Amino acid sequence: MNHFKLRDLFVQDMSGLHLHLYQFERLLEDLEPAVYCHLHRRGVSPDLYATQWFLTLFAYRFPLQLVLRIYDLILSEGLESAILKFGMVLMQKNAKTLLEMRDMAELTTFLKERLFDVYIDSTPSATSVLESGFFGSAGGIDTQVYRADALVQDACAVKITPDMLKQYTAEWEAKVKVRNTCIRTAISTSSNNSLSRTRRASSPPKTCSAPPTPP
Repeated sequence: MNHFKLRDLFVQDMSGLHLHLYQFERLLEDLEPAVYCHLHRRGVSPDLYATQWFLTLFAYRFPLQLVLRIYDLILSEGLESAILKFGMVLMQKNAKTLLEMRDMAELTTFLKERLFDVYIDSTPSATSVLESGFFGSAGGIDTQVYRADALVQDACAVKITPDMLKQYTAEWEAKVKVRNTCIRTAISTSSNNSLSRTRRASSPPKTCSAPPTPP
């Protein structure tokens, strides 16, 4: 958990999850600006669909054949790099389909449930079936054969450099710092206002003394 920083995904404030969601959004903005703008205009942010990707490491709905390959890359390259690469390659391979969708609900459903369809092997050979790890419907939940090797190769080809991740992390930390400062200021202002009201309410009312009677 600590070696791959998995714990950060599940701590109380989910700091690791929010960081990865921000990194993914920035990668989408830099590598696929058309898709980023299209989703942004329709209010489809990564937290609506990528949260499940990252919390379950793509296991919540993705075919087992693909999930096992994703885990291989996580063990090889580390959590951060691997999940971002797989997330990005799925967006890139589905860019044309996503750009043709206009409805927010349709986009969100597709991003959650159908992204991996692009890797279905429509004409699997005996060799591809064996290499994919497909055991048939009796051996698991998968009913299709997927081009798992192609997914891994495409993910490894995504250019995500340590400098890019370092930059995105610095941006996120700056945003968090500003947000926390604003929260502390708001809490302090609210506390001071409450204290002032309490003091006014507890103070005895002022009395007006009669003016002295002239001799």
